[in-house]
Amino acid sequence: MKLTFNILILLFCMLCVSCEKYLNEKPSAKIATPSTLEDVQLLLKDYARLNAAHPNAAELASDNFYVNIQNLNSASERERKTYLWQENDEVGPFWTSPYRAIFISNIIMETVEKVEGGEESIKKNYYAQARFWRALYHYSLATLFCKPYSKESAETDLGIPLKITADINLIPQRSTVMETYEFIISEIQQALPHLDTDITVKYQPNRAGSYGFLSRIYLAMNDYTKAELYADSCLQIYSTLIDYNEINTSQNVPFQARNAEVILDVQASVASLLHRNRGHVDTFLLKSYSENDLRVPAFFTLNADKTRGFKGHYSGSSSAIQFVGIATDEIYLIKAECSARMGKTDLALKYLNLLLSKRIKKDTFVEVAETDPVKLLHIILLERRKELIARGLRWTDLRRLNQDEKYKETLKRKLGSDIYELLPGGDRYVFKIIKESVEFSGLTQNP
Repeated sequence: MKLTFNILILLFCMLCVSCEKYLNEKPSAKIATPSTLEDVQLLLKDYARLNAAHPNAAELASDNFYVNIQNLNSASERERKTYLWQENDEVGPFWTSPYRAIFISNIIMETVEKVEGGEESIKKNYYAQARFWRALYHYSLATLFCKPYSKESAETDLGIPLKITADINLIPQRSTVMETYEFIISEIQQALPHLDTDITVKYQPNRAGSYGFLSRIYLAMNDYTKAELYADSCLQIYSTLIDYNEINTSQNVPFQARNAEVILDVQASVASLLHRNRGHVDTFLLKSYSENDLRVPAFFTLNADKTRGFKGHYSGSSSAIQFVGIATDEIYLIKAECSARMGKTDLALKYLNLLLSKRIKKDTFVEVAETDPVKLLHIILLERRKELIARGLRWTDLRRLNQDEKYKETLKRKLGSDIYELLPGGDRYVFKIIKESVEFSGLTQNP
């Protein structure tokens, strides 16, 4: 065990050096790599580097929260520029953290391929788990550093470098958006048969979580048929919802980590600007909740200045850690949205009301009965925003909905006399690639 620990220490020391510039500088010392299934198991259990490596940029750049000028001025330059949608190629962990996780995933997969002996089903499961993580973190990068998926331009829009080997001497250039998404989807589909259906160990990639993740991806691609199909597959395995009538909404941390709705636990650190006493919940969003909506006391805390902060993280943290994994509430809403878009009004109402019945005070709940597909879709999209606040999903929703004239939005920040805007389809909906990767690896920079 001591030998294994030393191996992993060496691995991560090299990793921290090389990945900061995205595989641009060769390490000066030879790396000692894992070589057994026991080593692989330890790597898969490295929660901080696999489950908790998700970037937090999406929530910071979205419109769920606002900050005052004093807190903004005291923030880091990276957070400040992200919040104000300003040009910035000093994106640090937004780029490097996902690629670290991808590097570890590649190490795991290559180790499993080399191990002689061992139970074949275990080897296939470990390989599939790593493959899932490799897909998830490529997707997290795509949502920040690529244009949103569009059928019309996906074949020519620049994607991200697809890193499919741990060899740091091989430096891939940027794929297309279509190639990026095809790769991610293929990875998950190949992993699926070898993942467990049991979700007891919620930090471990599982089949239901993979179906849910595919549903999320296809929704971002505006492929509602496949998004609904995979939402169904997910809910057939696991469909539990928490009844907010039965939780203590007055608690500082109302939700436990890996609670009954969580299918796969993935986390991101909360940007310091968005900690509950600094990141104030958007006033329009707050007004959209009804008087008897239990999400208000469960999600929000009242600050001294009468603003509202967010406490309802499914991470089990009141402020520092946000949940960005797969949970049943998101899947119910994907099912409802896709059904509404395809004219299946009864089905859309069924899944929407199943969720809302667990969110509104029991004696006051009245089912949504809207049958006009356009109006129903508006209701579902609003409920999606109200339910999935602080999950890192609003950014992707803005990007995909801006492709539809009916849902385009111009985002605005007002700080003193200054007003900052992000227009639909604006350049800052695509983050600049980290400067070092452009300089050392020759990657094409975003506008």
